[in-house]
Amino acid sequence: MLKRKDSTLMRMLSILLQVTESRDKLTSAELAQKLDLPKPTVYRLVNQLHECGLLKHDPLGKGHIPGDNLQRLSIQVLNHDVLNAP
Repeated sequence: MLKRKDSTLMRMLSILLQVTESRDKLTSAELAQKLDLPKPTVYRLVNQLHECGLLKHDPLGKGHIPGDNLQRLSIQVLNHDVLNAP
């Protein structure tokens, strides 16, 4: 997990990592508790992550799941030439 949480970017990355590493679908309140961040901050950052397609609501229940743009980014990283170099 990321050590520094003082910048917006680091907080957003911490949220993304927590969502992608968790077996459960986490709510914003659960993310705030796990990351030791204020609830209003997490709600604001999660909304921004939803707006840019990095997160989306779980259609089968409560919580957040990786969004389409995060999945697309993950695939692009895995297919990047540098990772496939001999």
